[in-house]
Amino acid sequence: MFNQGTNNAPSAESVIPYFVLSAISWLVALVFIAFHPNSILSTVYFNEIMLTITHILVLGFVTSVIFGALFQLLPVIFLQKIYSESITKAIFYLLLFGTVGLCSSFYFGGNGIGLTFFGSLLNLAVFLFIINVWKTIGKSKENKVARLFIKTSAVWLSLTTIAGLLLAINFIRPFLPFVHIELLKIHAHFGIIGWFLFLIIGVSSVLIPMFLLVHKPDCRPLYFSYVTLITALILGGVSKLMGVDMLMYLAYGFGGLGIVYFLNFIYVVYKTRPRKKLDYGLKKTMLAFPVLIIVIISGVFFISGFKTDFNLSAFYVIVLIFGFIATLILGQFYKTLPFIVWLKTYKPFVGKEKTLLPKDLYNYTILKFQFYTHVSGFMLFFSGILFQLKVLFFLGISLLIIGAILFLINVMLVVLHKRKVPMTNLSTVNITEMDVYKSLKNVIDPELYVNIVDLGLVYGVKLTKNPLMANVKMTLTSKGCPMGDAIIQDVKETLMRTYSGLQVSVELVWDPGWSMEMVSEEGQRELNGM
Repeated sequence: MFNQGTNNAPSAESVIPYFVLSAISWLVALVFIAFHPNSILSTVYFNEIMLTITHILVLGFVTSVIFGALFQLLPVIFLQKIYSESITKAIFYLLLFGTVGLCSSFYFGGNGIGLTFFGSLLNLAVFLFIINVWKTIGKSKENKVARLFIKTSAVWLSLTTIAGLLLAINFIRPFLPFVHIELLKIHAHFGIIGWFLFLIIGVSSVLIPMFLLVHKPDCRPLYFSYVTLITALILGGVSKLMGVDMLMYLAYGFGGLGIVYFLNFIYVVYKTRPRKKLDYGLKKTMLAFPVLIIVIISGVFFISGFKTDFNLSAFYVIVLIFGFIATLILGQFYKTLPFIVWLKTYKPFVGKEKTLLPKDLYNYTILKFQFYTHVSGFMLFFSGILFQLKVLFFLGISLLIIGAILFLINVMLVVLHKRKVPMTNLSTVNITEMDVYKSLKNVIDPELYVNIVDLGLVYGVKLTKNPLMANVKMTLTSKGCPMGDAIIQDVKETLMRTYSGLQVSVELVWDPGWSMEMVSEEGQRELNGM
């Protein structure tokens, strides 16, 4: 029985709005920054404009795309049906109205009533999100590391939004027994580390090895990362609430150590990857991880009391969000949204006709320009803040805005894509097993762009004449391959379309497991772009 993960996922209509909201929010946040440069360059970090921009980024841009991607990925990586599609749709509207309302309340300087109301909507969205995530994962035994990090990230997200709601209520009726700015810092770090980083580590533990064709990576560094990051968050929270500075030093130490363990996992996977040639989406994804080193260094300077001409804490947050999280998301967008739309548009016709690949749904030239404008824009933006040079700052933000516009264009090209209907013909010639192999070379892996025969996925073909049937014995590059069922369908339909009256059965096996040694010379050349 082959992977049915994508059959368990919610409909594309339930998750696509999350991606569109994310792309629009990214552009809006950058435009806000361009019109309010002092909100970033100022040494006063917690101002109304900065809070507006921060929440557009973390809620509209980051959280939105995470929600949408998770609802599509969870059924695939845990082989469980999505718990509730109705909840998936409800969460989107709560997130949309909550984000717009909360950011408007910050921007127009509203009182705590608006913050409390819209914060309550967001807390409800998070509550429903936790139910959908935990119920979907259930008691799945698949991908234990990812399960641990993703479930934990949902808990930290709830703590983040609860802390935010308490701050809003405190504006109406002050009740906090300590300076509210300390709870604001806890709110920020619970969100960035407990929610974003834990979620990213969990998903990366599955997707990065899968995309780079690394099987059974050593996940022990991730367990160490989990323990140290949990310790860091607890120590940091206690330090702020009780005013014990020594605990904060320990928190930063454990946090930095947890990030190092995670980076070590990514480095080993990247170094041992069989897939040498990376597309621009994967290039951008891999570029995001070294930025965490800058985050660690800036954290060390901050905790040591190092004096700078700029706001070091703001710099730390901006590098983390823009350099790491945004770069990672913009890269992984091309590994999620095109596949979601492709499955919706072409899966019913896979094998029955010649279909496009997911990469054909967007403009690759636009992707390349977006890649270079984002990378160069971030470097200039980063330097402008570091050296307090407005010329570099505006050059950087201008390039980032251009990249965001190009990105939004590609997103809409994917979302609005319509199926192209080709002509099909049936053949009635007598066939041999070699003919079947030749026909199977028309079945292309949607992620690797190499046919399944040259990839070494086809282990054998057996033909019977009465009735006329082809039994194909094959495997997949990964047991959790999100396109597995589509590939199997492509095998069946391609053969039945090519040979009139042929019946096809597919036997999916995992022993022997697939490895790069099974790829043909031609496949190696195509895989590595030679």
